[in-house]
Amino acid sequence: MTVTTTAHANFRGQAREALTFYQSVFGGDLSLATYADIHSAESPGQADHIAFGRVRAPSGFDIMAYDVQPSKGYDPGENAFYITLQGNDTDEIKAHWDGLSDSATTILIPLGPALFAPDRGGHQSRSSKLPSEVEVLDRRERHDQPQVLMDEMQA
Repeated sequence: MTVTTTAHANFRGQAREALTFYQSVFGGDLSLATYADIHSAESPGQADHIAFGRVRAPSGFDIMAYDVQPSKGYDPGENAFYITLQGNDTDEIKAHWDGLSDSATTILIPLGPALFAPDRGGHQSRSSKLPSEVEVLDRRERHDQPQVLMDEMQA
């Protein structure tokens, strides 16, 4: 089992531009799903904003990003990113989740099934030295293939 971390940048309407830029620099595959794609736009103006975005290059460069929904607070200096911890062993992921949750001030998303992963959760950390949010994903499923997710949701 290998566990990886992936930087996840948060934007307010600039995620597509940022990810396209990263792809132009590092190469690799660009995956984008908009709020319209996943039927989660809070307003018409948000429909083309990015709900899931990722650039993954053969060199090992890997970054995820999305546009924060209007209903969520966003300050680029306060809530600009979180870290994703990903793996394919559910027991190991749950053990890491338990360890990370021990230092959480708030559980934002309880660990459990999500449309794009068997297990996902998020929390805010007590330590100001850590990112404000940590997300745990189990990549046994098609987390890296948003188009498959879109097709399944529309079926």
